[in-house]
Amino acid sequence: MKKMWAWLVDYTGTPVIFFVLSGFMVFFFVRKNLYEEALLFTVIFFVTTSLIALLKIFFHVCRPRKATIHLNSYAFPSGHAASSTFFVLTTILLLHGHVPDTIVYVIGAIGFITIGIISISRVVLRVHTPLQVIAGLVLGVATPLLVLTFF
Repeated sequence: MKKMWAWLVDYTGTPVIFFVLSGFMVFFFVRKNLYEEALLFTVIFFVTTSLIALLKIFFHVCRPRKATIHLNSYAFPSGHAASSTFFVLTTILLLHGHVPDTIVYVIGAIGFITIGIISISRVVLRVHTPLQVIAGLVLGVATPLLVLTFF
């Protein structure tokens, strides 16, 4: 069971995957002549990833001692939870009105299930505490909403 969670962490939640997915979303928006949405997505991506890095450096919270996977980075907030939440929420908000609602609902359902799996995996593998994951989820929701409010 732990091998499955480790696989999910290694292959579905890495920053590389989110960078690639974000690149595809920007490409999609540009292809559909949605330049403002492409710019907003890019801004939100960089603000979110920058905040994750800055908060980790600022708080210096070490990972739990009994972590199944040993990582050499700080734990607070969960970058996986924040990144997955930012990606799904931003995608839904920016696609709304440009594609049929059914597509937005399907993306939302699949996205929120994925957020749940990624978030649970972080706690199951003991690389984060529940509080660290919740902080990541809050950051992943707050950043897109704040950026979109100012734009």
